[in-house]
Amino acid sequence: MKIAIIGAGAIGKLLATYYAQQHEVIMVVRREEQARAIMNNGITKLTPTQCVNYLVQATTTLPKADIYFVTVKFYHLMALQPLLQQVTTTLVFLQNGLAHQSFAQQFSCEVLVGTLTVGAETKNDTTVYERGAGTMKLSAPQQHIIWQLTSEALPISYVADVNEVLWQKAMLNSLINPLTALLDLPNGELITNTHAFHLLKTIYEELITAFPDKKHLVGFEDVVQLCHNTAMNTSSMRADFLARRPSELSTIVGAILQEALNQQQVLPTLHTLYYALLAIEERRASE
Repeated sequence: MKIAIIGAGAIGKLLATYYAQQHEVIMVVRREEQARAIMNNGITKLTPTQCVNYLVQATTTLPKADIYFVTVKFYHLMALQPLLQQVTTTLVFLQNGLAHQSFAQQFSCEVLVGTLTVGAETKNDTTVYERGAGTMKLSAPQQHIIWQLTSEALPISYVADVNEVLWQKAMLNSLINPLTALLDLPNGELITNTHAFHLLKTIYEELITAFPDKKHLVGFEDVVQLCHNTAMNTSSMRADFLARRPSELSTIVGAILQEALNQQQVLPTLHTLYYALLAIEERRASE
Protein backbone atom coordinates (compact mmCIF):
# COMPACT_ATOMS: atom_id res chain seq x y z
CA MET A 1 0.00 0.00 0.00
CA LYS A 2 1.17 3.53 -0.71
CA ILE A 3 0.82 5.71 2.39
CA ALA A 4 1.27 9.48 2.55
CA ILE A 5 1.83 11.10 5.93
CA ILE A 6 1.20 14.83 5.91
CA GLY A 7 3.33 16.40 8.61
CA ALA A 8 6.71 15.20 9.89
CA GLY A 9 6.54 16.21 13.52
CA ALA A 10 6.76 13.67 16.32
CA ILE A 11 3.53 11.84 15.47
CA GLY A 12 4.12 11.91 11.71
CA LYS A 13 7.62 10.49 12.02
CA LEU A 14 6.54 7.82 14.50
CA LEU A 15 3.63 6.78 12.28
CA ALA A 16 6.05 6.42 9.36
CA THR A 17 8.18 3.95 11.34
CA TYR A 18 5.17 1.72 12.00
CA TYR A 19 4.38 1.38 8.30
CA ALA A 20 7.72 1.69 6.48
CA GLN A 21 8.71 -1.98 6.69
CA GLN A 22 5.58 -3.29 4.99
CA HIS A 23 4.46 -0.37 2.84
CA GLU A 24 5.72 2.49 0.71
CA VAL A 25 5.67 5.57 2.92
CA ILE A 26 5.98 9.13 1.65
CA MET A 27 6.13 12.04 4.07
CA VAL A 28 4.72 15.39 2.95
CA VAL A 29 6.68 18.19 4.61
CA ARG A 30 6.79 21.97 4.37
CA ARG A 31 10.56 22.52 4.19
CA GLU A 32 12.77 21.32 1.34
CA GLU A 33 15.59 20.96 3.86
CA GLN A 34 13.64 18.38 5.86
CA ALA A 35 12.53 16.56 2.71
CA ARG A 36 16.17 16.17 1.63
CA ALA A 37 17.21 15.03 5.10
CA ILE A 38 14.53 12.33 5.17
CA MET A 39 15.36 11.19 1.64
CA ASN A 40 19.05 10.94 2.56
CA ASN A 41 18.77 9.53 6.08
CA GLY A 42 15.33 7.95 6.44
CA ILE A 43 13.57 8.14 9.81
CA THR A 44 15.27 6.91 12.97
CA LYS A 45 13.15 5.69 15.87
CA LEU A 46 14.65 5.64 19.35
CA THR A 47 13.28 3.60 22.24
CA PRO A 48 14.82 2.90 25.66
CA THR A 49 16.42 -0.24 24.19
CA GLN A 50 16.71 0.29 20.43
CA CYS A 51 17.75 2.62 17.64
CA VAL A 52 16.22 1.58 14.30
CA ASN A 53 16.36 3.35 10.95
CA TYR A 54 13.54 3.12 8.39
CA LEU A 55 13.59 3.87 4.67
CA VAL A 56 11.07 6.63 4.03
CA GLN A 57 10.54 9.00 1.11
CA ALA A 58 9.67 12.68 1.43
CA THR A 59 8.30 15.49 -0.72
CA THR A 60 6.92 19.02 -0.41
CA THR A 61 4.11 18.34 -2.90
CA LEU A 62 1.11 16.03 -2.78
CA PRO A 63 1.97 12.51 -3.99
CA LYS A 64 -0.46 9.88 -5.19
CA ALA A 65 -1.36 7.51 -2.36
CA ASP A 66 -3.99 5.02 -1.27
CA ILE A 67 -4.43 6.74 2.07
CA TYR A 68 -3.31 10.07 3.56
CA PHE A 69 -2.73 10.53 7.29
CA VAL A 70 -2.93 14.16 8.39
CA THR A 71 -0.77 14.52 11.51
CA VAL A 72 -0.08 18.27 11.64
CA LYS A 73 -1.42 20.28 14.54
CA PHE A 74 -4.77 22.00 14.14
CA TYR A 75 -3.37 25.49 13.61
CA HIS A 76 -1.60 24.28 10.44
CA LEU A 77 -4.73 22.80 8.84
CA MET A 78 -6.03 25.97 7.18
CA ALA A 79 -2.77 26.46 5.28
CA LEU A 80 -3.05 22.86 4.03
CA GLN A 81 -6.62 23.23 2.80
CA PRO A 82 -5.75 23.68 -0.92
CA LEU A 83 -3.43 20.66 -0.78
CA LEU A 84 -5.95 18.44 0.99
CA GLN A 85 -8.66 19.34 -1.52
CA GLN A 86 -6.61 17.54 -4.18
CA VAL A 87 -6.95 14.18 -2.39
CA THR A 88 -9.29 11.74 -4.14
CA THR A 89 -8.81 8.63 -1.98
CA THR A 90 -8.97 8.70 1.85
CA LEU A 91 -7.97 11.36 4.37
CA VAL A 92 -7.41 10.34 7.99
CA PHE A 93 -7.30 13.21 10.50
CA LEU A 94 -5.46 12.48 13.77
CA GLN A 95 -5.41 15.86 15.52
CA ASN A 96 -5.89 16.49 19.23
CA GLY A 97 -8.94 18.34 20.48
CA LEU A 98 -12.39 18.80 18.97
CA ALA A 99 -12.03 21.71 16.55
CA HIS A 100 -10.80 19.68 13.56
CA GLN A 101 -14.05 17.74 13.17
CA SER A 102 -15.86 20.56 11.39
CA PHE A 103 -12.77 21.29 9.26
CA ALA A 104 -12.64 17.67 8.08
CA GLN A 105 -16.24 17.70 6.86
CA GLN A 106 -15.54 20.03 3.92
CA PHE A 107 -13.69 17.53 1.72
CA SER A 108 -15.36 15.55 -1.07
CA CYS A 109 -13.12 12.49 -0.70
CA GLU A 110 -13.61 9.86 1.99
CA VAL A 111 -12.72 11.25 5.42
CA LEU A 112 -11.95 9.37 8.63
CA VAL A 113 -11.33 11.02 11.99
CA GLY A 114 -9.47 9.14 14.67
CA THR A 115 -7.22 9.36 17.69
CA LEU A 116 -3.74 8.12 18.56
CA THR A 117 -2.64 7.26 22.09
CA VAL A 118 1.07 6.82 21.38
CA GLY A 119 3.75 8.88 23.09
CA ALA A 120 6.31 10.55 20.83
CA GLU A 121 9.00 13.21 21.09
CA THR A 122 10.75 14.69 18.09
CA LYS A 123 14.54 14.92 18.37
CA ASN A 124 15.38 16.46 14.99
CA ASP A 125 14.12 16.47 11.40
CA THR A 126 14.68 12.73 10.98
CA THR A 127 14.61 11.28 14.50
CA VAL A 128 11.74 10.49 16.87
CA TYR A 129 11.71 9.03 20.36
CA GLU A 130 8.89 6.58 21.06
CA ARG A 131 7.86 7.25 24.64
CA GLY A 132 5.00 4.82 24.80
CA ALA A 133 3.07 2.33 22.69
CA GLY A 134 -0.61 2.90 22.02
CA THR A 135 -3.47 2.40 19.61
CA MET A 136 -5.28 4.15 16.80
CA LYS A 137 -9.03 4.38 17.27
CA LEU A 138 -11.46 5.21 14.49
CA SER A 139 -14.70 4.25 12.80
CA ALA A 140 -14.33 2.69 9.34
CA PRO A 141 -16.22 0.08 7.30
CA GLN A 142 -15.16 -3.51 7.91
CA GLN A 143 -13.64 -3.92 4.43
CA HIS A 144 -11.77 -0.61 4.45
CA ILE A 145 -8.09 -0.76 3.45
CA ILE A 146 -7.06 0.91 6.70
CA TRP A 147 -7.58 -2.37 8.55
CA GLN A 148 -4.66 -3.78 6.55
CA LEU A 149 -2.45 -1.45 8.60
CA THR A 150 -3.28 -2.82 12.04
CA SER A 151 -0.28 -4.46 13.67
CA GLU A 152 1.19 -5.46 16.99
CA ALA A 153 3.23 -2.26 17.01
CA LEU A 154 0.18 -0.06 16.36
CA PRO A 155 -3.18 -1.82 16.69
CA ILE A 156 -6.19 -0.16 15.12
CA SER A 157 -9.43 -0.56 17.02
CA TYR A 158 -12.97 0.10 15.81
CA VAL A 159 -15.21 2.54 17.64
CA ALA A 160 -18.89 2.93 16.88
CA ASP A 161 -18.96 6.61 17.87
CA VAL A 162 -15.74 8.43 17.07
CA ASN A 163 -17.10 11.58 18.71
CA GLU A 164 -16.97 9.84 22.08
CA VAL A 165 -13.34 8.87 21.52
CA LEU A 166 -12.45 12.44 20.55
CA TRP A 167 -14.17 13.74 23.67
CA GLN A 168 -12.41 11.18 25.83
CA LYS A 169 -8.99 12.24 24.57
CA ALA A 170 -9.88 15.94 24.66
CA MET A 171 -10.88 15.64 28.32
CA LEU A 172 -7.68 13.78 29.21
CA ASN A 173 -5.61 16.34 27.33
CA SER A 174 -7.42 19.22 29.06
CA LEU A 175 -6.62 17.67 32.42
CA ILE A 176 -2.95 16.91 31.82
CA ASN A 177 -1.59 19.27 29.16
CA PRO A 178 -2.29 22.75 30.61
CA LEU A 179 -1.19 21.77 34.11
CA THR A 180 2.07 20.21 32.96
CA ALA A 181 2.75 23.20 30.69
CA LEU A 182 2.07 25.86 33.31
CA LEU A 183 3.76 24.05 36.21
CA ASP A 184 6.58 22.67 34.00
CA LEU A 185 6.12 19.13 35.31
CA PRO A 186 6.35 15.67 33.75
CA ASN A 187 3.03 13.84 33.69
CA GLY A 188 3.77 11.70 36.74
CA GLU A 189 4.26 14.64 39.08
CA LEU A 190 0.62 15.59 38.66
CA ILE A 191 -0.17 12.69 41.01
CA THR A 192 2.89 12.85 43.28
CA ASN A 193 2.92 16.62 43.86
CA THR A 194 0.23 17.36 46.46
CA HIS A 195 -0.77 20.74 45.07
CA ALA A 196 -0.69 19.66 41.42
CA PHE A 197 -2.88 16.68 42.34
CA HIS A 198 -5.38 19.01 44.02
CA LEU A 199 -5.58 21.09 40.83
CA LEU A 200 -5.94 17.94 38.71
CA LYS A 201 -8.83 16.68 40.81
CA THR A 202 -10.49 20.11 40.86
CA ILE A 203 -10.41 20.39 37.06
CA TYR A 204 -11.77 16.86 36.72
CA GLU A 205 -14.69 17.68 39.01
CA GLU A 206 -15.39 20.84 37.00
CA LEU A 207 -15.44 18.87 33.74
CA ILE A 208 -17.80 16.21 35.07
CA THR A 209 -20.11 18.86 36.54
CA ALA A 210 -20.20 20.73 33.22
CA PHE A 211 -20.53 17.58 31.09
CA PRO A 212 -22.29 14.91 33.19
CA ASP A 213 -23.13 12.95 30.03
CA LYS A 214 -19.38 12.45 29.46
CA LYS A 215 -18.61 11.02 32.90
CA HIS A 216 -18.64 7.45 31.57
CA LEU A 217 -15.82 8.33 29.16
CA VAL A 218 -13.21 9.29 31.76
CA GLY A 219 -13.11 8.28 35.41
CA PHE A 220 -10.69 10.02 37.73
CA GLU A 221 -8.96 6.69 38.24
CA ASP A 222 -8.30 6.67 34.47
CA VAL A 223 -6.60 10.05 34.75
CA VAL A 224 -4.43 8.88 37.63
CA GLN A 225 -3.51 5.69 35.77
CA LEU A 226 -2.56 7.62 32.64
CA CYS A 227 -0.31 9.92 34.67
CA HIS A 228 1.26 6.85 36.27
CA ASN A 229 1.76 5.05 32.95
CA THR A 230 3.34 8.12 31.34
CA ALA A 231 5.07 9.37 34.49
CA MET A 232 8.33 10.40 32.80
CA ASN A 233 6.68 11.79 29.67
CA THR A 234 6.55 15.42 28.66
CA SER A 235 3.09 16.34 27.43
CA SER A 236 2.87 17.81 23.94
CA MET A 237 1.80 21.18 25.33
CA ARG A 238 4.64 21.29 27.84
CA ALA A 239 7.06 20.38 25.03
CA ASP A 240 5.67 23.23 22.91
CA PHE A 241 6.05 25.73 25.74
CA LEU A 242 9.58 24.56 26.53
CA ALA A 243 10.53 24.91 22.85
CA ARG A 244 8.69 28.26 22.64
CA ARG A 245 6.53 26.92 19.81
CA PRO A 246 2.83 27.66 19.24
CA SER A 247 0.76 25.17 21.23
CA GLU A 248 -2.59 23.46 20.78
CA LEU A 249 -4.02 25.38 23.73
CA SER A 250 -6.95 26.81 21.77
CA THR A 251 -7.96 23.63 19.98
CA ILE A 252 -7.70 21.46 23.12
CA VAL A 253 -8.61 23.62 26.12
CA GLY A 254 -10.29 26.44 24.22
CA ALA A 255 -12.64 24.02 22.47
CA ILE A 256 -13.65 22.44 25.79
CA LEU A 257 -14.29 25.87 27.32
CA GLN A 258 -16.39 26.87 24.31
CA GLU A 259 -18.47 23.70 24.58
CA ALA A 260 -19.07 24.50 28.25
CA LEU A 261 -20.08 28.06 27.38
CA ASN A 262 -22.51 26.73 24.77
CA GLN A 263 -24.18 24.77 27.57
CA GLN A 264 -24.07 27.75 29.95
CA GLN A 265 -21.51 26.01 32.13
CA VAL A 266 -18.32 27.40 33.64
CA LEU A 267 -14.97 25.74 34.34
CA PRO A 268 -13.29 28.36 36.57
CA THR A 269 -10.01 26.56 37.27
CA LEU A 270 -9.47 25.40 33.69
CA HIS A 271 -10.51 28.87 32.49
CA THR A 272 -7.82 30.45 34.68
CA LEU A 273 -5.15 28.02 33.44
CA TYR A 274 -6.18 28.76 29.86
CA TYR A 275 -5.73 32.51 30.19
CA ALA A 276 -2.52 32.15 32.19
CA LEU A 277 -1.03 30.11 29.35
CA LEU A 278 -2.39 32.51 26.73
CA ALA A 279 -0.67 35.35 28.60
CA ILE A 280 2.65 33.48 28.43
CA GLU A 281 2.18 32.87 24.70
CA GLU A 282 1.35 36.54 24.08
CA ARG A 283 4.39 37.71 26.02
CA ARG A 284 6.68 35.38 24.09
CA ALA A 285 5.20 36.43 20.76
CA SER A 286 6.13 40.04 21.50
CA GLU A 287 9.72 39.30 22.52
